[in-house]
Amino acid sequence: CRDVLIQLVDTPPVSQTPIEPYLVNYVRTADLVVLAFDGSSDDAPDDTLNVVQQFEARKTLFDLDTGYDESDFTKLRVRTLIAVTRSSAVDSQTRFGLFQELAPREIPAVHLELHHADSCELLRTTIYESLGLIRVYTKAPGQAAVYKEPFAVPAGSTVETLAECIHQDFVERLRFAKVWGLDGHDGQQVGRDHVLHEGDMVELHA
Repeated sequence: CRDVLIQLVDTPPVSQTPIEPYLVNYVRTADLVVLAFDGSSDDAPDDTLNVVQQFEARKTLFDLDTGYDESDFTKLRVRTLIAVTRSSAVDSQTRFGLFQELAPREIPAVHLELHHADSCELLRTTIYESLGLIRVYTKAPGQAAVYKEPFAVPAGSTVETLAECIHQDFVERLRFAKVWGLDGHDGQQVGRDHVLHEGDMVELHA
């Protein structure tokens, strides 16, 4: 999506049987969890709530963002998105509304019809935006700018963060960078603490 490769791991379904430890580890280390909610199924509210509760019993909380729970640092909150499939089915909104009433916390959702190309694109875009990433392009000094194969870094990342993505040794040798971007920079020289923005082109000098 948007020139960025995102790895999706399709896990086995969660049922009433005990969850395998590896599956809990997958969820706890994921950048984003996507829960599938079948909008055409009367069982979807209870089934999805069961998934949420099973992971909560293992101190893993589906939530708006990732981080340790402030009231109990043994619990980990994981950034989550709910994909409501078959959203045009009769009573789909009612079913999802029931789940929202039962759920312990608010989780953002995207409503889809996955046999439609525009819905698939919406899902890709929503996943990317939910990750909180920006695309940053790089070029070598003296070379033309080519907007391909960007680095995907967390929003708020600096020039130093970008250098770390390239190689740790490069960070120590980094002197300055030149940045071209939508925020007004046009080849302006900046330091390692300069905050990068979506679509910036960066030329690192060591």
